[in-house]
Amino acid sequence: MRRIALLATLTALLGIVGTGAARAATDPAPGCFAIVNGANVVEGTQGWSDAFPGTGWKRGYCLHLPAGTTRTSGLPLVVVLHGCTTWAPTVAYESHFNQEADRHHFAVLYPQQSANFSADGPSAHPYDGNGSYCWNWFLPDQLQRESPEPWMVHDITENVVGRYGLDRRRVFVIGVSAGGAMANNLAVLYPELFAAVGVVAGCEYAGDSCLASTSALPPPTSGLLAYQASEGHARPVPYLVENGDADAVVPVQNAYDDVLQWQAYDALAAGHNPRAEPPCAVTNWTPDPSSAQPTDPNDPLNSPDVAHPYTTLYYATGGGACAPSASDFGQLIVVHGMSHAWPGGSPRREYTTEDGNWDIWPDPLGPDLTDIAWQFFAAHPCHLHRGVCSE
Repeated sequence: MRRIALLATLTALLGIVGTGAARAATDPAPGCFAIVNGANVVEGTQGWSDAFPGTGWKRGYCLHLPAGTTRTSGLPLVVVLHGCTTWAPTVAYESHFNQEADRHHFAVLYPQQSANFSADGPSAHPYDGNGSYCWNWFLPDQLQRESPEPWMVHDITENVVGRYGLDRRRVFVIGVSAGGAMANNLAVLYPELFAAVGVVAGCEYAGDSCLASTSALPPPTSGLLAYQASEGHARPVPYLVENGDADAVVPVQNAYDDVLQWQAYDALAAGHNPRAEPPCAVTNWTPDPSSAQPTDPNDPLNSPDVAHPYTTLYYATGGGACAPSASDFGQLIVVHGMSHAWPGGSPRREYTTEDGNWDIWPDPLGPDLTDIAWQFFAAHPCHLHRGVCSE
């Protein structure tokens, strides 16, 4: 019932418009392309996770290596998780992460969720994408290290890192909406793999009632449960959180709760009593109206041509001082007047898959979150001990 209620809320809020026939429970490997306004805009290498132990359950992925790469050994990796009603190639399109990777020379991995309800198996059957490619961040039996969906994304990441010889100090995860909540869960569960995390319009750990509201779970409790779910692997994890303050799908209070969850988790991982820490610095950016660009004639939202102002809150560990800069341990970006979207991405478009037509949800008038995220990640490699992140 929880799944059905959440899906109904999501459908109403996003106005999901898929028109194709239902895809079978055994999804084919995802094609690493998307057709947007009739043009093929994203391509890449595709592959599969290993099967979840004791089953045939798998997840697909798309991988982008930076243009001109002749040697992959030592490259950083950013894992990017799509939201509901989108999929791996379209989050590449909306975020511009491939272009960012080409500029800064890192690899990008896009895990792919399945689409539809499964006709067999329990409610947590891992081929069940809630009818709209949603990650199951909210199901209790998908919140542990041994849960199918987190396990398969972790497996994909480990396999890609090993196959291409990528830099284990610099493996990061970020996602938007359902993908933001899933990225949050992955960093909670596997801090020995992911050096830092980005949560874009997502929810706290176990925050299953965050759609159109805030989670009923107090953030300190979320942080404690997250710490316990790491099964002894917890370490302080740097975090970047973003939300629009006009977001009706995942209201902005959830972003503040994400920060509090991470403050509790990181304090417990460091052996301290958790407490809410205020930001150590705050910056505000307001656009210059003279720099306004013409409205995109192809934008069905007819968006205004002045960029959104935004506020950045910086956090240090233990209430210490900070720069402010990308090197600070935590950041919260609140984009004023922005709804549920990837900030600074491509114009909103309709795209086509074999399941029908869907909408992409970026907002090009937001800050360039992709570049902000990369600068944050680049400042936060982990230290390895016996081949895994330890601090």
